[in-house]
Amino acid sequence: MSDVFEKLRSAYAITLGDRLMPGVGSYGVGAVAVVHPDEGTALAWVEECSEDLESLERGPAEIIPVGDPWQFMRRAAGEGLAGIEGAETELLSLNGPRGVSIPKSTERTRPMGASTMGESIRSRSG
Repeated sequence: MSDVFEKLRSAYAITLGDRLMPGVGSYGVGAVAVVHPDEGTALAWVEECSEDLESLERGPAEIIPVGDPWQFMRRAAGEGLAGIEGAETELLSLNGPRGVSIPKSTERTRPMGASTMGESIRSRSG
């Protein structure tokens, strides 16, 4: 389990304005903080989704290091987020005695409220 915390410690998150960018998690329990394995991956994601992020009008997108996992978890919870998920399955996988792992998403994580989100929801429910 400590390996997961070490991975989280070196991960990067995205903020919009002064808040963590919420994403849709694979468990469907609510909005989550999405973390990327390194700064380059996070920057590439921001560039890829720049139009969607700007359309949210929540402030500029910035990349921040997660740092202390416990402080990051408290920040995410304080902002009303239900959890933390890795943008890549391997980032926060738990391969312990019970073989628990975070399931791989079939799509790239998109920011909540982005124009493609409605299309994604419709395609799953239809």
